[in-house]
Amino acid sequence: MTVKRNEPCPCGSGKKYKKCCYLNNNINKKSSETKALPPFVTCNECGGKAPKNTFEIMDTNGMVGIDLAIGAVCEDCNAPTFAVSGEPNAVQDLMLVLKEEMGGSVGIDAFK
Repeated sequence: MTVKRNEPCPCGSGKKYKKCCYLNNNINKKSSETKALPPFVTCNECGGKAPKNTFEIMDTNGMVGIDLAIGAVCEDCNAPTFAVSGEPNAVQDLMLVLKEEMGGSVGIDAFK
């Protein structure tokens, strides 16, 4: 049985699956497939930090040249921010799309 991201977490925490075990399951899965995740993402809005506990691993299946994409929330200004890893041109293209989708105000950080 597959649990969908917005369903209650089967662990019984009372949280949505995407905010509970989904994150841990996907971080472990992605960590074994890619380099280790950064401890935080730097917010381009205020320069603050979006800590690892706010990370949401984005589905990058079908995104040629993208190894990993993380959505997160800055703990200082609450702005959404993203970190993307992969081939430089693919990362740049994805970051431009994310910025456009968010109305131009989103923090973006690339990592290796």
